[in-house]
Amino acid sequence: MTRNTSTLMDFRKAGKAFSLVEVVLALGIASLCLAPLVGLLPVGLGVVKTSQEQAAGAVCLNQLTEAIRTAAVQSDGSMKAGGIYNNITWRDQSVSFTMDDVSLGGTRTPDTIRKRLVVHVLIEPPSTNSATGRALVSVAWPNHATWLPSTSTWSNAQGSVSTWLVILPNP
Repeated sequence: MTRNTSTLMDFRKAGKAFSLVEVVLALGIASLCLAPLVGLLPVGLGVVKTSQEQAAGAVCLNQLTEAIRTAAVQSDGSMKAGGIYNNITWRDQSVSFTMDDVSLGGTRTPDTIRKRLVVHVLIEPPSTNSATGRALVSVAWPNHATWLPSTSTWSNAQGSVSTWLVILPNP
């Protein structure tokens, strides 16, 4: 098999190949166009993290409100929350507590790496059998945020979600 070298020579003579300078210029222009896109990568990852925390906060808020809504009267007259937060109980007086060991799944965890949310719950039960009570449930992130009772807001929080519940009197 013979190789046709005249065809290769024809391309070179006709100027159809790229020179090294042209290739370097093209790569330089391409890298200048791609540099801003690479710079946006940390911003995009930050947005993903924030949206993940917002979604987790909303899920945790929903779980807590459902636990308080489904509270059952115990034999001693106290109320015990349902669901995964069945360790929350209250009686005739206000209860206020903060949990700073909540994971993105909405559950309490002893693992310090998985602790991402902090929760504050304030339950004010009905004062009489015909009155209504209320409960404030608030979830913030990151878990080192601090609840300020005087203003009912969070300090050092990147974000939070809150809701009020109305507690109806026992039938």
